Amino acid sequence: MVPSNCVTPNQLLKKRTKLQERRDAITALATRSTVVNPDLLSSKDFATPERTIQAIKAHHASFALDLLELKPLKAYCKYMEISTLGFSGLLKKRLSNKIQLLRSDDMLLRKEGVDHLSTAELISANEERGMRTLNQTDAQLRKSLQDWIAVSLFDSPPAPEVFLIVSRIFVNNIQIKA
Repeated sequence: MVPSNCVTPNQLLKKRTKLQERRDAITALATRSTVVNPDLLSSKDFATPERTIQAIKAHHASFALDLLELKPLKAYCKYMEISTLGFSGLLKKRLSNKIQLLRSDDMLLRKEGVDHLSTAELISANEERGMRTLNQTDAQLRKSLQDWIAVSLFDSPPAPEVFLIVSRIFVNNIQIKA
């Protein structure tokens, strides 16, 4: 693996493009499959953070990590750039740890604000959370990060890990169609 300071801008763009293509493929599959019940949620439920929070309140029990089977669990891990090797218990632990790490980061970002972040930091933070970064302005990156933080740190009831990932898949789907 080459250290990040040795990666050229062109190589970094190729890496980000490949990541976005992989996420777009998972998004297309997830929105067409039974991984997400179309009667339960639609893209409209994720159009704004407020609507997403309403969906959390209504459906949080349906998105418990323990309810996931191996195939969708692997897809969610792949979407979040987590290794898919291992049994379901290990994958659930990895996914849970990743979301907990992001929530810790989100608490700091909410405290300090996202306005001071550089473009590179915004891109990195958005990519870690499964959000689109290619062809996005700094304002769009800031808004998507602020929207994530609002949903991630909502605590009555807290958003299940799976729900956060599903919300990004639906938001990604909305952005693909736009």
